Amino acid sequence: MFALVDCNNFYVSCERAFNPGLKNKPVVVLSNNDGCVVSRSNEAKALDIDMAAPYFKIQKEYEACGGIACSSNYQLYGDMSARVMHILRETGARFEAYSIDEAFLEFGRDDPAQLTQLAHEVRDSIHQWTGIPVAFGLAPTKTLAKLANHVAKKNTGVFEIRTEDQRLQVLRKTELCDIWGIGRRLSRRLAHEGLTNAYDLACWDPRQARKVMGVVGERLLRELNGQPCLAISDLAPRQNILSSRSFGKLTSKKEDLAEAMACYSVRACEKLRRQNSLALGVYAFISTPRHGPQPFHEGLSYTLPAPTQDSAQIIKITHKLLDRIFQPGLKYQKCGVMLLNLVQVGEEQLSLLAPAPDPRQARLMATLDHINHRDGRNTIFYGAQGIERKHTWAMRCGRRSPRYTTQWSELPKVYAR
Repeated sequence: MFALVDCNNFYVSCERAFNPGLKNKPVVVLSNNDGCVVSRSNEAKALDIDMAAPYFKIQKEYEACGGIACSSNYQLYGDMSARVMHILRETGARFEAYSIDEAFLEFGRDDPAQLTQLAHEVRDSIHQWTGIPVAFGLAPTKTLAKLANHVAKKNTGVFEIRTEDQRLQVLRKTELCDIWGIGRRLSRRLAHEGLTNAYDLACWDPRQARKVMGVVGERLLRELNGQPCLAISDLAPRQNILSSRSFGKLTSKKEDLAEAMACYSVRACEKLRRQNSLALGVYAFISTPRHGPQPFHEGLSYTLPAPTQDSAQIIKITHKLLDRIFQPGLKYQKCGVMLLNLVQVGEEQLSLLAPAPDPRQARLMATLDHINHRDGRNTIFYGAQGIERKHTWAMRCGRRSPRYTTQWSELPKVYAR
């Protein structure tokens, strides 16, 4: 039996967990530089606020209705996600983190009543310990669990597809575009084949499904019919890691680009060490606004003499690449760093010409990560990242809430009389 656990309106729920004044009010969370809507409360959805809507277009009418907008607070969201996932792992079921706010669980052949009771207990625990509301969808396959989760969100928070009647009822009420893995474009194509909902797709000829949608489509059809084809899987380490952001305002200063490159290098290396990998190459790029008067995008890659996860070494390389691609006189909007051709520690191919890795450097990186994790990001940082805590090129986030769980200086304050 599979379960799909999904946090309801996750970014908004994280904001409400520490600010009860946002409850029962229209709330949206905005993307980088306060650009577009990326999360909406149910009250905001009732005002017909679309996902990915540019905020400057809806701001006046939305705020006139009492709507509230928050800047993205990714440190808070990442930490709250880790807390929810930890609780789910404690269930003892096989676990797969699907996204920042979703996870699959696989249970054995437990009694149906016990599974439903367990789902309610875990849901209550998550809400009590984190303040995040979640929905449980239980079904014999991962695809059906996704559909059950949609039903759960609209009802008691837990819904189980176990009988044939329950499966058929859900399929008949599910539109094609609401099926996991089928977007609007594919749903239009399937409509030309005479399919109108999930039930029609489940009744389709598997050979025809494979012809139109490939082997993935045939697996999807079989999953809708209760035949498990998708197993719980551990996420494989990433082969490349990208760290990049658009600037809060355009800059023509090479010093600003160098600071940004250093910050992105450090962030990418943190992710690299977290998955216990080494990088064999580095790619750095800079770009101006795509639709501006001087569109410009330039990047260079560099092959490392030996695989590394050393932040200082990556910073030096990206600065050398920046020297080669920088064009004075242009106003830049974005830069980024990508670590390439990643291999796991212990699986790297050593070179006879390169010096042996210094074990002290690995210990230094581990110590740096430990301190920054314990005391907050950038408690210890490289001078190349800039001495000023607030960079002039940093993202606009004037509506950002405090990072309650990851920064000592931003802990919630409680006053007692």
